[in-house]
Amino acid sequence: MVFNRLSAFADKVWNSIATVPSDGDYNAVSTPTNRSSAPAAEKGFALSIIAFEVMCLIFFALTFEMPSPKHVDADTVSTMNYYPMYMDVHVMIYIGFGFLMTFLRKYSMSAVSLNFVVAVLSLQWGIIVVTMAHQIGGDHYTTKLLDIPTMINGDFAAGAVLISFGAVLATKMMSHTKKFDMVHVQNATLAGGVAMGTSCNLAISPAAAITVGLVVGIASTIGFCFVTPRLERVIRMSDTCGILNLHGMPGVVGGFAGAIITFSASDDFYGDTLTSVYSAREYRSANEQGWYQLLAIVSSAGIGAVSGVFVGYFLKSKLFRQQKLKYDDEEYFYVPEECHA
Repeated sequence: MVFNRLSAFADKVWNSIATVPSDGDYNAVSTPTNRSSAPAAEKGFALSIIAFEVMCLIFFALTFEMPSPKHVDADTVSTMNYYPMYMDVHVMIYIGFGFLMTFLRKYSMSAVSLNFVVAVLSLQWGIIVVTMAHQIGGDHYTTKLLDIPTMINGDFAAGAVLISFGAVLATKMMSHTKKFDMVHVQNATLAGGVAMGTSCNLAISPAAAITVGLVVGIASTIGFCFVTPRLERVIRMSDTCGILNLHGMPGVVGGFAGAIITFSASDDFYGDTLTSVYSAREYRSANEQGWYQLLAIVSSAGIGAVSGVFVGYFLKSKLFRQQKLKYDDEEYFYVPEECHA
């Protein structure tokens, strides 16, 4: 029953975000026939990625932990030795393989985005497999620190997958009527960085980081598909830069995530480094600082909403001449004729 409901919800979201007319006209309106003809393979593609990511999340939560900042100086030499290698390998996996096929003008977005999907899944699975293999023969199961050499092993595993299944980079995975929207892919990716910006100075477990990324990625995509169009119809809001879905909702989710992490930040784990992140922790407890973080989220959202409504109403008043031509320089600038060619 739960799986059937999840499948029905995934079908509804998939049909809404991935339906594009077969003639390639992204501005055309899709017909109900196109929305109801999603092949089972496409549904399975979405559900399989969700199931795989949930499985990886469970493994990361049970297997890995972050090193204590108190011992960061002891690992400085190892970090300086491995980090340049990690940067080079990471760029090769996520940019090198992706841009192999970008010379095809009509396939550049697929080359980068599909490579990104395969690399992300392969990297996580590679880290899990390599780490679990090291547990074989041990007396008992222990958690492992997620260090740079471990992430390098994950990159190498992803490279092996991308090389072995190179056809994925040059094969159309979707049908003519179901395609990815690069706006959703780009903004969902950036939304993860926005959400983690609140707590990036803290030692966050891999499972928590993955969870935050999943939540804000889904929220951002749903916002672009459902929330923004509805706001445009109801209150005629024109969010041309995707501020609500890229910075608004991910920022709020990231703020709550940072507050939750602040509640659990202990002096025993961070040592003296904690006051460099929260200077007020010199005279506040973890619970007090966490409540201050939550208060800052509510106050910031309230100030932004009230001031935004006030400024919008002020600009719409008769004190200002209303713009007639949107996204056109001719209303305010002299535009030479050759610029219209």
